[in-house]
Amino acid sequence: MSVKARRKYDIERDVRDKILVSRIINRLQGHILEGHEMSPTQIQAAQILLKKALPDLVYQESHNTHEHVFAEVPKTASMDEWKQLLVDRAGQRRPAPNLIS
Repeated sequence: MSVKARRKYDIERDVRDKILVSRIINRLQGHILEGHEMSPTQIQAAQILLKKALPDLVYQESHNTHEHVFAEVPKTASMDEWKQLLVDRAGQRRPAPNLIS
């Protein structure tokens, strides 16, 4: 099976699973809100299928104390420091660029 065919199959399977979950939820809502009859076994089966298909949204507290540093903010240079940097790099005095508009 080619990659393209496999991807199409995965998308189709994903869509079918979502439709199935939607149908189960609609059936349970009909039972609760509109009084459609469902046996206890049907309700339990729907609950098991939903637990299998939908993520469990349980709150989990993290106790990680490690601080992530993604980037350090560079020190802001004054105009005099910029001028000195240009002199040091060029070995001769150049006019400093106008950084402030």
